[in-house]
Amino acid sequence: MNDKPFTDAGDHLQAELERIQTLAKERIASAAKSQPPQPYTDRAELEHRMELSLDAGVDLPTAHLVRRFGLNDVETDILMVLLAPHLDPTILPLYRELRGAGWWDGVELRLLLALLAHNFESGLALRKALSASGNLLPRGLAVLRPSRNSPSMLHWVADISPALVHHLVGEEKIGRPPNLLCTPQTQPVDLRDVVLLDVPIDVPLARLSEQFELDNNRAPTIILLTGPSGTGKTSLARAFGTALGRPVLSLNSDLVRAIEAQEPLAPQLRLELELKGGLLLIEDAHRVFASDSPIRDRLLSAVDQLRSPVILTARSADDLDQTILRRCSYAIQLARPDSDARFAIWSLHLKRVGIHAARTDVAAVANTYPLTGAEIDHAVRTLVHLTAHEPAHSVAWSELSSCAESQLRSSLAEYTLTLSRKRRLSDLCLEPDTLSKVHELLHACQHRRRVMDDWGFRDRLSTGHGIVALFDGPPGTGKTFCAEILGAELSYPVARINIPSVVSKWVGETEERIHDIFRRGRASRSILLFDEADSLFGHRVSETRSATDRYANMSVNLLLQEIERYDGVVILTTNLATALDNALMRRIQFRITFPEPDVTQRALVFRHMVPKGAPVAANVDFEQLAEDFELSGGRIQNAVLRAAYRAVADGAPHITMRHFWESAAEEARSAGKVVQDWPQLRKES
Repeated sequence: MNDKPFTDAGDHLQAELERIQTLAKERIASAAKSQPPQPYTDRAELEHRMELSLDAGVDLPTAHLVRRFGLNDVETDILMVLLAPHLDPTILPLYRELRGAGWWDGVELRLLLALLAHNFESGLALRKALSASGNLLPRGLAVLRPSRNSPSMLHWVADISPALVHHLVGEEKIGRPPNLLCTPQTQPVDLRDVVLLDVPIDVPLARLSEQFELDNNRAPTIILLTGPSGTGKTSLARAFGTALGRPVLSLNSDLVRAIEAQEPLAPQLRLELELKGGLLLIEDAHRVFASDSPIRDRLLSAVDQLRSPVILTARSADDLDQTILRRCSYAIQLARPDSDARFAIWSLHLKRVGIHAARTDVAAVANTYPLTGAEIDHAVRTLVHLTAHEPAHSVAWSELSSCAESQLRSSLAEYTLTLSRKRRLSDLCLEPDTLSKVHELLHACQHRRRVMDDWGFRDRLSTGHGIVALFDGPPGTGKTFCAEILGAELSYPVARINIPSVVSKWVGETEERIHDIFRRGRASRSILLFDEADSLFGHRVSETRSATDRYANMSVNLLLQEIERYDGVVILTTNLATALDNALMRRIQFRITFPEPDVTQRALVFRHMVPKGAPVAANVDFEQLAEDFELSGGRIQNAVLRAAYRAVADGAPHITMRHFWESAAEEARSAGKVVQDWPQLRKES
């Protein structure tokens, strides 16, 4: 007897293949001599070598399979006969010769009987192994289908499950079959590395462990993990698997959809899970278990037949059909991480990749960028790539913030009007007191991180970590223009909210849009500019007499809450500050009033609005224009542009004083002002 252990799984399968080949040749020889088949006795030697191999620490999937499924010798031999052609197709001529003449449709029952049964009792044992009372068919290890050429059961064709072939031979040898329903999550996750926000997991984890250890015949334990994208649902599922010492197998729902409706899912799905001894992960369960999902019922039936735990992930329990919700043993809701959790996640990932950053910088980036755990992970991966060539693994705030910004992909285009970012503070023409207040607001925005984080004010304030400013004054005095300049100075995008795109006639839709605006604003670090804020933030009705009043109040309340929670800059502009709700006025930290410009400021605006490349006649007197016309900055801009168009239309080589005067006069008239006649001015040369 051979006392040498197998070197690996391949060595063992080679010995099994040789055993089947030898047995087939012996059966063919006996049939040729019309001799009855003899019992084969070489299984004892293989089992002896398998025991030696396991004692030596050699991993033999076949041995584990026999133990896990409780297979007897007949069932094991059937699987080896069915596996042999997948290992070496040259055995097929032996199978055909042993079976006899006829169309080859696969390994028929009569071939198995000829090969493995040496008497009546062994034939009955083989038939029982391929029945509903055996282990092979009910547990999906093998399939038995009627022949296409004969109604006789002796011609029925048996085959081994592709999942079992993959399991026994190994992916490194034959690759991964395209028809496996599950994909292993190969990256282990330590439960201690999953940053959770007061989420109880001890009881669900214990329940998962019980299903594996105590009773494998009861209905599966189903745990539902809900939360926005990137909040760690998949990581938590993988951490459960790591904590239990079990693999996590993710369901390929696209492949499930592609399987014909008449083909049952349960046998293959159950087999793949039992072969690995793992738990099933169904990601984005709202896609397959929604009430209108075409595969909901089939997949639900398959899940009911499992004996392995199941973890579902979804955005919200509301997205799932009640038929699956009723089967969930536990529901765990994950939220977007707050600043403390983001700090812990940043610290964890930076430590994992060996990058050092100052604690204050990590805290600042955690407070500034409302990233999810997945986005922080990707940001750190980007950081690793950018710093790979540097010998020192220490990064500064600028590098952290740059990688954090790379994860921000939200756009407010649906609700906003585009503003230019080319202007600078030097372009403002304001009276000194107003300009001083603008500088104060700019400095507050620039140093907000230091005050809130380095000096600890964030810990003292439950809300109001952002900056809220109100620009009020008559139309055309530069309120929106100033907000645009602040954005350019701070290098922040300015999202000018288009009020008609926010307000909806449908109940609840305005509130949803308000939520969405602030969510996207956080993600894109935008300055939110609400022009004509009095149309959104008007006084609430104290006595609601209609549904309109009630929903209007709800919108104002929600706006106030979102502004208070917004960790960024919000600027409101209005021509009528007295129309704003009192609760909003209490939340405003900086109020800047933009008055109508005086003569000196009007002259500066006239000069500033004319580009350097514009041909202006030498006799143009901007001080005279400012003296004659009491216009706002916006109307002066219109007058200057209209003068340029008049000059072009006249074919003039320059923009003359008359062009400026007539254009300014038109603007003054449209503003309801009295205009003097042109002859009262000095004549042009």
